[in-house]
Amino acid sequence: MPDESSLNITEQDGISVIGFANAAALNAYCIADTAKELYALIDKFGLRLLLLDLSTVQMLSSQSLGVFLTMREKLKPVDGKLAISGIDPKLYRVFKITKLQEVFEFFDNVETAVNQLK
Repeated sequence: MPDESSLNITEQDGISVIGFANAAALNAYCIADTAKELYALIDKFGLRLLLLDLSTVQMLSSQSLGVFLTMREKLKPVDGKLAISGIDPKLYRVFKITKLQEVFEFFDNVETAVNQLK
């Protein structure tokens, strides 16, 4: 991983919790670099149970949704899972509008997610 990662990764009860150091990490200007880091977690580092903590994220680009879907597809063949926690209600609307709230599992916060997913 690069030293200047936009990701904060911790492990809780076997779940890799991925936070975003930069509130703009998922916007249109930063998403390409962030996507490379996220994909490497699966492809290079072999993480299988991922929780995206979006509590610090203020904006999502449409490309972000594509990155999340790609991550989900990469995890399917290896019996992995991707969930989302801490999303702002305004950002959650984007998932509802695109009907992606049916594709991803959402939790209010990291603690609730970890308790449910372990």
